[in-house]
Amino acid sequence: MLVKKIILIILALGAVGTLSFFLLNKNSLPEVTQQVGMEKENLDDQWLTYTNDSYQYEIKYHRDWHKQEENEPPYPPPPAGMNFSRRWLEPLEVCDFQISSSDIVDNFEGEIESLSQDTNKQMSQAVIAGQKATKFVSSTENQLVESYYLTYKRNSFSLGFNILRGEHFNTCQQVFNQMIASFKLL
Repeated sequence: MLVKKIILIILALGAVGTLSFFLLNKNSLPEVTQQVGMEKENLDDQWLTYTNDSYQYEIKYHRDWHKQEENEPPYPPPPAGMNFSRRWLEPLEVCDFQISSSDIVDNFEGEIESLSQDTNKQMSQAVIAGQKATKFVSSTENQLVESYYLTYKRNSFSLGFNILRGEHFNTCQQVFNQMIASFKLL
C-alpha cells in the first residue's frame, strides 16, 4: 500500500514537471544572433550599413560585398529588392543574399505555403529583429539555401541566401549569419 502511494506520488510529480517544462518552453523560439568569434571592433571596421527608408529596415553587409537593387520580376520596384553578393574568380564561386520587401502584409503567404509543402525543405520558426519568422532550409552536398519570412507593421520581408559548397562556403555562411543577425526594423 505504501509502495503504491510512493509510485503514484512519483508519477504525479513527473507529470507536473513534464507539463511545466512544455508550458514554459512552448513559445520560446531561437533568436538569430551574432556569430561567436565576430568581435565588435572587427564588425565595425569591416561592415557597412544599408538603410531602407521606404520599408523601414537596415542591415549590415561586408564591405567587400557588392550591393545592388533588384528591380526585375519577381521583385517589386526598388528599393523593395536588394541583393548582396561576393564573387571569387579562382575558383569561380558566388555567394548571394537577397532581401525582398512588400508593403502588403503577408505578401509572401503563397510562397510560404508552397515551400511548406516541399519535402526537401525543413521548416521551423525563428526570431529575427524581435519578430517571429518562418525559416526554410534546403541542403544538399553541393548547396545550402536558407530563407526567412516575417511581417512587421504593414510590411512583409523575405531574407534568403544561396551558397554553393566550395572553398568559400564557411566564409559565406558566417557572413550570411551575421547579416541576418544585424537585420533591424526601424
